[in-house]
Amino acid sequence: MLLRLYEHSNKQQQSVQFPGFHLGAGAFYHSPFYYAICLNGDCRYGGFMPGPREVADLTGIAAGFRNVKAHKTTHDGVWWLAATDSTDSRIYRREAGAWALKETVTASVCTDIISFKGAVAVFYGASVDFRYSTNDGSTWAASGKSGSADKGNYAMISTTGRTAPVVVYVRNPNEVYFTSSLSDATSSTSSTIGDNQANNYFTSISEDDTGVLLLGMKYALFSLDAAGVVTQLTRNFILPPADAGGQSDRRNFETFAILDGRHYYVVEGYKLLEYFRGNVNEFMAPYHVGLVTGPSIPRFDLPINAICTVGDWLFVAVGSKNSATIKSSTYAPGGTDLIQNSFGTTSELYAMRYVLDEGKETWVVHGILLQCTDPLRYMWYDEDANYLYLASGDSELINAQQRRAYITTVNPIRHVTGGDIVLYSGAATLESGRFDLGDPSVRKGLDRMWALVKGLASGNTLEVLYRDASDYTNATPDFTSLVTFSNDQHAEQGQRFPQGKAFYTGRLQLILDGGTNTYGVVQGVNLECTAYPSQVRYRR
Repeated sequence: MLLRLYEHSNKQQQSVQFPGFHLGAGAFYHSPFYYAICLNGDCRYGGFMPGPREVADLTGIAAGFRNVKAHKTTHDGVWWLAATDSTDSRIYRREAGAWALKETVTASVCTDIISFKGAVAVFYGASVDFRYSTNDGSTWAASGKSGSADKGNYAMISTTGRTAPVVVYVRNPNEVYFTSSLSDATSSTSSTIGDNQANNYFTSISEDDTGVLLLGMKYALFSLDAAGVVTQLTRNFILPPADAGGQSDRRNFETFAILDGRHYYVVEGYKLLEYFRGNVNEFMAPYHVGLVTGPSIPRFDLPINAICTVGDWLFVAVGSKNSATIKSSTYAPGGTDLIQNSFGTTSELYAMRYVLDEGKETWVVHGILLQCTDPLRYMWYDEDANYLYLASGDSELINAQQRRAYITTVNPIRHVTGGDIVLYSGAATLESGRFDLGDPSVRKGLDRMWALVKGLASGNTLEVLYRDASDYTNATPDFTSLVTFSNDQHAEQGQRFPQGKAFYTGRLQLILDGGTNTYGVVQGVNLECTAYPSQVRYRR
């Protein structure tokens, strides 16, 4: 028989440190330099600050027309847009700070736009002649090329390894054309990919850094080299499911971006595939990246709506209007609404890239930088004006107006001066991974909090909250406010908490609220705790 003699508490002071956030989101369990997720916040440069602000686009685009493709002309450096309402098409040119209508094409849906040797050409698919203009869009003509060479779905300019650049364009289901001029009637040389079955077709065309053509098709990615050799580069993929963001008309490989010579494609609705010089990596989506720190965040596991290169970052928009994609507390026991993906029907922006961590190349993801107004279909970036354009559209039949967000390729805090408001003006929220100081069975008391904050001026606040429920339950308790810092000195001096604030397994939440023309940046946080492990002795 064992008799309990006594029980006493052995206090142990410990701390939960957040020295920065540059290694990204996705940490279900707390790890230094990581965080779980944020909302309308930007941690790409180590600190936590407000994310970009979404604003209205330039005027001119007719209601109901969604942007299919943006293109900056090679001969005069002007942006053009090809837009459609899924029945007709309209071509716009940026002039005097607005989108000027240049042509309306009825009963034809535009698929691509390109410029070459002083001509701008818009493609309308496999059944309609492409049209070109050799001026500012005042006049247009239909292609005069012979046979089926006067039609095309997607196009690009090929330069690598060639004595002179050429336009390469594809026509569904399997024809590839090469031409040295968009505006003459010279017949293009041609090639074919696979068979001519209508159940397989092109979805994109690009070129890798060795000059090999990359041809996205319905089921797989193919290459076409200078010798005319066709190679299938990937396995066959299934079609995107009907729940892929409520965008059931999406296609494998149609959404792609190029970053540092690597090609990124969206396949099967949810997957982000990386292709680089013959190597294929299918595990690049935000959901997979988060696995480096343990269980991932369900919020990441949503259909990918659009991708775009912004400087040395790959911006990824995820979201869904289909309830079949929603994962609630059942998928993340004890997770908050921010960690779960039960949110409004829109798109949310993440930024991804490779970084060096202890000498190793690590793929990190940051976000949510911006919760967009509408579900996105396409994104493009104007590197001169630093605007990321957000082209909306639930599907090919439901369209919304294009919007934009000011995003620089360097630390954005350097660009916030005076009345130049470019960052999110509401409350930005960051939530940490779960922490238990190594033992979820031991009760911990909250003692003191410090935060290294810069820029908390008049109207700025940093509120620190915590939750003390175990993550092994399905409950989603509210966070309890610990302290609100109103200036840098207050934050750096720290705040001692009253007794009674305790937890077994906890999370922190940081809410950064901006003021007029001023923004704070949280560079680090330190939470001091006391653990109370019980010591019990027994005697027979």
